[in-house]
Amino acid sequence: MPKKIDDKFSILFKLGSSLDKKSGDKWPDYSEYGFISDDVPELLKLISDEELLTADENTKKSWVPTHAWRIVAMLGSEEAIQPLVDLLTLIDELDCEPAFQEWPELLSTFGAAAFEPLKTYFLDQSNPSEARLTAADSLTELANTQPDLRLSLIALIQDYLTATPDDTYFNSRLISNLIDLNAVESIDLIRNLYAKNLVDLTIKRSLESIEHDLGLRDDYQQPERSINVEEMNKFIKEKFAQRNNPLTISDNEDKLDSYFKLYFDSTGMRDISELDGFFAAIGCAKNMIMPSIWLPLVMDNEETEHDWIDPQHQQDFMQAIFTFFNDEMDTLNSGNYEPLVYVKKMHGKEALVVENWCAGFHRGMRLWEGISLEDEKFVAPLIEPILKFALKEHLDYIESLNPVQYDKLTRKIEPNVLKIFKHFYQYRGSDSQLVSRASQTPKVGRNDPCPCGSGKKYKKCCLH
Repeated sequence: MPKKIDDKFSILFKLGSSLDKKSGDKWPDYSEYGFISDDVPELLKLISDEELLTADENTKKSWVPTHAWRIVAMLGSEEAIQPLVDLLTLIDELDCEPAFQEWPELLSTFGAAAFEPLKTYFLDQSNPSEARLTAADSLTELANTQPDLRLSLIALIQDYLTATPDDTYFNSRLISNLIDLNAVESIDLIRNLYAKNLVDLTIKRSLESIEHDLGLRDDYQQPERSINVEEMNKFIKEKFAQRNNPLTISDNEDKLDSYFKLYFDSTGMRDISELDGFFAAIGCAKNMIMPSIWLPLVMDNEETEHDWIDPQHQQDFMQAIFTFFNDEMDTLNSGNYEPLVYVKKMHGKEALVVENWCAGFHRGMRLWEGISLEDEKFVAPLIEPILKFALKEHLDYIESLNPVQYDKLTRKIEPNVLKIFKHFYQYRGSDSQLVSRASQTPKVGRNDPCPCGSGKKYKKCCLH
């Protein structure tokens, strides 16, 4: 029996997230509350209420817009399509993550009538980048439920990629849409974008894997690393022992900074802020990344062999690196991670300097493997603020920001990193990234294979 009409809107403020837990479906059945098409204008007001959209996510109040837009979708009133599409801009400005997650499915429920409004919004380059990509995701969801729209959408994406191919991040997201559409007919265009280096490989996705997903090759296998985590942790415990007078975190950072300035000023890490971002990406990875893989990127050459002025420098540097790595993994696992960035004066106010940190995170992400299309869609909007600071192609955009906009963008980084870490944590064993330290001595022979997985003898290994 429907609730009293007068209670309809007040009920939305009491539901919170509890209704999701009572339903086997993703969206609960709201029909019992008696909403009708005439309620759409009032529901749209709730959806666009900035106070509600920015409310603390742990409060019932924050759920009101979510319930409202689901009810609008349930009612299927076409008059709501254009206002909902236009709201993509506000959602982007407020960084409303729940909306980004549900909008594609939401808008696809309106059927073919939503195609043109979404197409128009997507093509308008004055709209925010991530909002336009959400429109593209919505079109893809729509085309997968309305097969007669598939060819039109593929042609739209192909035309866009042909005419405006400069934004590599944007290209990568649109290629994901083409894969979702099983657009085999787009493979020549995709290959051409890869050949011209117009695809951002931040999220590890090779051309071969795309060809496999589209059914164009059956000889591709996702690269796997044979990792004996237990053996690796045992080796690290023995190799990187704490000294009688262990370094403090502050001393360790100072030591690393001095080594970066002395040895690694070319293609390696520039400073500990970049190293911090790099290790954050390593810690967030879906699969464990071995030191033998990531250490060469900390140095400035592929083999990680270096001309050390003093052999003791190498030993000190290696211990400092792994001490720093452990500290970072500890804070990620505990949920207390904070990016290590500098501060500068900007228009008389303090502003975070995140460029080097973001460059480090971008470098670390290039080592990620085993990322599914679903993972890509989750991670893509979260890494956008990072890529804005990391990639030179966005320099003009960053310089165009006023202090408020700049601060808002930098403040997204920390919570987004923790969301990425939490998302991929389900694939990892507890503390699997940690490199434990103990007061023991090495027991590995100089000519034995190094347990780090590098394939080198211990005496030649990058960890030695």
